[in-house]
Amino acid sequence: MQPIAAPPQPVGGTSLGARIRRHTGQIARLSGPIVVGNTAVLAMEVVDTIMVGRFDTLELAFQGIASIIVFPMLICGIGFMQSTQVAVSNAYGADDLPACGRALWLSLPFAIGLGLVGMLLCLAGEPILLALGQDADIAKGGGEVIAILGLALPAMLLGVGLAVFLDGLGRPVAGMVMILLANVVNVFANWVLIYGNLGFEAMGATGSAWATVMTRWLFVPAMMVCIAVLVDRRAFGLDRAWSRVTSAFSIEAMANFWRDSAFQRKLGSAFAAGMLVEAFAFEALTIYAGWLGPDELAAYSIAFRVLGLIFMVSLGIAISTGVRVGIANGRGDMRDVAIASWVGLAFNFVAASIVGLLVALNAAFIAGLFTTDVTLIPLIVPVIVLCGIMIPFDGGQVVAVRALRGRGDAWIPTALHAFSYGVIMLPLTWYLAIPLGRGLPGLFEGAIIASIISVSLQCVRIAMLSRADQRDSDEKAAAPGEKLFAPAKNVTSS
Repeated sequence: MQPIAAPPQPVGGTSLGARIRRHTGQIARLSGPIVVGNTAVLAMEVVDTIMVGRFDTLELAFQGIASIIVFPMLICGIGFMQSTQVAVSNAYGADDLPACGRALWLSLPFAIGLGLVGMLLCLAGEPILLALGQDADIAKGGGEVIAILGLALPAMLLGVGLAVFLDGLGRPVAGMVMILLANVVNVFANWVLIYGNLGFEAMGATGSAWATVMTRWLFVPAMMVCIAVLVDRRAFGLDRAWSRVTSAFSIEAMANFWRDSAFQRKLGSAFAAGMLVEAFAFEALTIYAGWLGPDELAAYSIAFRVLGLIFMVSLGIAISTGVRVGIANGRGDMRDVAIASWVGLAFNFVAASIVGLLVALNAAFIAGLFTTDVTLIPLIVPVIVLCGIMIPFDGGQVVAVRALRGRGDAWIPTALHAFSYGVIMLPLTWYLAIPLGRGLPGLFEGAIIASIISVSLQCVRIAMLSRADQRDSDEKAAAPGEKLFAPAKNVTSS
């Protein structure tokens, strides 16, 4: 396999049609492995739940309650690390390979630091659960699982940082292959540690947690090997790793690190905030579903899992769109930035609509895969249909946000996201589901409306920035002796 040594240059002409064809092909090429990889990450959690659930119901409760503490930390860390992909794709488009390597180096201390902070907080899992009013036995068992999973947080964030570095270079296949292999390792480790095979003691939920720790820490060196094979280390400034580590603790080195990481800190904070807003908003819908009754809560949980699975399609397209926008932005080709953004949105609308239609038409079959309870299926089927209707818009807003972040737009997309899902969705879903008596469908109807508002606002933002870019291009074109598309070495953010 040839190492990555230079960014791909535009081919096939600069006409609108040629640009659309190029971006469509590249988004399709990148999306496939990213969708598979992200689905594999979700599948790992599903497999853990199934295998622990088959061992013991109480152990499943320990595992489930642990996610209340671990999941927000993980979401925050993963969101922050997404800034690495933006910085890498922008530098790659600008043909600044050393800057790609610097973006990776700058991301690793944040991965380790955030992971260690999360690990320390996880040591207090049992007291936190007790403070949240959980039963003492649940808090004790869940706290033990939380403490073990905390050991995996630094590795999880390091693995994400390494994987998104390759994503930013347009090489997502390696990460996909490694996460698929990680799934195999995780299933085997679960089989050994949950059930007590091969002479080991049966550990239930703690066994699953230890399997996660082992799998995540194995993923890090695996990704390092992928980078070593795929990347020209000297050209990207990834050689002399040991000397970089040993010289990183001087006062001057730390000051330089803080200065140079400003862009990634700002964008990473915006990523993390946006992901937390949406995560907590949908957790609130879980509470609303619980108010409706136990059957409605169970039906909501199943429908939300279906939505999460089909959302992986849009997330893959969103990440691919962000890469294409970032590369175009790095070149300083702002027309290409706009075209890549709109192509990504159109590509998602078509792909997500097809997936949504298939899900809606097969809602009864899908519901039957999750449960045989005849009282639940009539509740699940209508909301699975609504999930199929929702995905083009929910997926569309994440594509639009990724496109904006690909050009370095940080906090305005986050603010629009928070407005749509915090200010609009939370009261609207409550009003539809409870006072208006729409019940469980009302939760998803409100989420659809919020998603339509979100994608509309983000598209308005893209259009506004595109018009501003066009005005700047016209002014540069009118100024003699100025280069129209100078590579954007220093990407600004809103």
